Amino acid sequence: PDDGPHLSETSNPIHPTMSTLHASLAQRRAETPSDDPRLCYAVANAVAAVTFTTWKTGVWVLPWIHFLGAHHVAHAKGERIAFVFAHHEITAEGIALAMLMPEIAATRLSALREVPERFAADMPAGEPCVLRLVIKSRMDLAGGAIGGSDSVS
Repeated sequence: PDDGPHLSETSNPIHPTMSTLHASLAQRRAETPSDDPRLCYAVANAVAAVTFTTWKTGVWVLPWIHFLGAHHVAHAKGERIAFVFAHHEITAEGIALAMLMPEIAATRLSALREVPERFAADMPAGEPCVLRLVIKSRMDLAGGAIGGSDSVS
């Protein structure tokens, strides 16, 4: 009598035809310049620059030597961190962002990545989640955003 597949007969637990979304997320994680498994941020020692990655509009690498300061504020819809660099201002909005302030203060933050809101529920509980990144050039007198979910080309 056949009582089903035995352990030696089972295939690899990772099915070769994984969903498109799973494949896309796996590819994005593989392309991340850090081996830190967290999706929204990465930290390391001796970081020379921080990489800001928006979901659709690009990647900015800014040297910590140009960092002037950061400000965290909690509001009704979540949290916000404003980063000020010599030539850029970056606004990160999301949840549990206060946890990043010690890493920012010690210049250990190596990457911050925007995640579309529809994927926020998949983030590990209690981990920071960046739902929106806006990058502005301080040289741009018009003040138009050059990155993030509401960017202007």
